[in-house]
Amino acid sequence: SDYKLSLLSLPQPSLLYDERLVQAHWRGAERMLELCRRNGGVYVKAAQLAAEMSAVPMPYRELLAQLQDQAASRPLSEVVGSLCEELGLVTEGQEGLELLSGIFRSFEREPVAAASLAQVHRATLLDGTKVAVKVQHANLQL
Repeated sequence: SDYKLSLLSLPQPSLLYDERLVQAHWRGAERMLELCRRNGGVYVKAAQLAAEMSAVPMPYRELLAQLQDQAASRPLSEVVGSLCEELGLVTEGQEGLELLSGIFRSFEREPVAAASLAQVHRATLLDGTKVAVKVQHANLQL
């Protein structure tokens, strides 16, 4: 309704119409940026794609581009929970990284990379093989 109220009864084309349209774009882009940050995951991914599209108005592209390299990592407890669920590990009576001790000799607490949909941790398997473990963020599965 911001666009409708801002542009209602303005002559088109006109400088005033164009100015109000750009202002409405900036306000809409600020709301969209906040929505994407708040919801994360696929919202951030969609915003990243929109920021690269030339058909999207410039205010949206400028503000949404802030999401390109600013993905926050998820807490270790969430990462371990996602891994245990995916691998079908029983979690009764165990907590944290000890849940993964039957698979990994070591598992780094801090991710080496975080993105909108997943993050990557370094780990070492029981046989000594060094691996990168990509863990999809919780609540993204359909």
